[in-house]
Amino acid sequence: MKEFLNIRSALITDLVIYFKWVNEKVVRKNSFNSKKITLNDHEKWYLNKLKSKNTHFLIFEKESIPIGQIRFDIKDSKAHIDYSIDKKYRGRGLGGILLKMGIKHIINDLKIKNIISFKAEVKTSNISSIKIFENNRFKKKLFYDSNKVIFKKLIKN
Repeated sequence: MKEFLNIRSALITDLVIYFKWVNEKVVRKNSFNSKKITLNDHEKWYLNKLKSKNTHFLIFEKESIPIGQIRFDIKDSKAHIDYSIDKKYRGRGLGGILLKMGIKHIINDLKIKNIISFKAEVKTSNISSIKIFENNRFKKKLFYDSNKVIFKKLIKN
């Protein structure tokens, strides 16, 4: 499947697809804030993130159809990861592919050189995402009094 995926930077015209993805039932369930997002709130957030030099949105397409996204928010040389896959394409092993391709793309193609580590926060109930980060050799830190697992991966220089 990897060879059939194209990566591109998100555009302002992707606002609607992101809105659809963010409000999809399983995505809301797996989010730390599970409330539905309004279009007005989403638009403000999306446009601010799109303008930010510290945020990088990547869209993955198969035959020009958006199938998922990965976002990197960079602060203090750490890239926080957020990703999702369109519900029609889940269960096909794409999460790990998006993660690997996204990290490679941001380091090699976008040449973001100041990243020293990647980080992701996952709900303990989101078994699929936990397995994806574990399978991609992210270090796991469990918080027993919380519903959160934090994953980190250092970049080799």
